[in-house]
Amino acid sequence: MEPLKFFIALPVYNYESERVEIMQLNQKSLIRELDRISQSDDWNVVECDFTMSKTGAGLGTEYKLLPANRKKGSDETIAEAWADTQAAGFDLTQLLVEGGNPFRPEA
Repeated sequence: MEPLKFFIALPVYNYESERVEIMQLNQKSLIRELDRISQSDDWNVVECDFTMSKTGAGLGTEYKLLPANRKKGSDETIAEAWADTQAAGFDLTQLLVEGGNPFRPEA
């Protein structure tokens, strides 16, 4: 069995699927970039959008994470999606501690 790798997992709103999903980062460059952005006075990571990109392959793979202003008029949609997700029993500890599905409440 491989040793566990450090990762970050957090709920995000996906505009394409129009729902809350989990963004999981285990690439060191993405984690460093998210940390840098979160400490910047220019961005509030809870109130901005992000664009992730990947170029290359294998050892030449590069990842980028860029903050962006939130899409106009999306605040209400995101808040409703988050409220619905929480009301349905969302529990991130199911993923982080149990290795389960955070979108399915414990039976």
